[in-house]
Amino acid sequence: MKQLLLSTILLCAAIASSAQDDASRQWTPASGKPSTADIIVKVNDYWQQHHKPEVRSFWDEAAYHTGNMEAYRLLGNARWLAYSDAWARHNKWMGAQEKDPSKWKYKTYGEGHDFALFGDWQICFQTYLDLYEITPDDYKIKRALEVMDYEVRQP
Repeated sequence: MKQLLLSTILLCAAIASSAQDDASRQWTPASGKPSTADIIVKVNDYWQQHHKPEVRSFWDEAAYHTGNMEAYRLLGNARWLAYSDAWARHNKWMGAQEKDPSKWKYKTYGEGHDFALFGDWQICFQTYLDLYEITPDDYKIKRALEVMDYEVRQP
């Protein structure tokens, strides 16, 4: 498991480094092969053209948006930023949406909105924080702060 994690981290670092180096080069049929940046653009544009951003904020969707924000940072495509912003707005800048902390659950697996303390509902907070760092507005991280503050105050 540690080897898989290490391999994944190294692969991501290599791609990020390569994308930064290749970002200024454009692929043309005459150049032989597309750059890493060209591949990122092709794959990410395809994804966004075939998947609407109005989906839940659970880990499976949130993991994509974490990567999308990194792709945005590398290549600066404003459409990618707008896509994650639309997703965050659709989800009201929240993970699980239960408002009453006395109903929040953690100990068992669940995809319901009462599982606010479950990590699968919290991954979205990374994208919200990324969007906040670009354009700071407190509402973007309000729920993340509420949930995290509640967690750290529990025995």
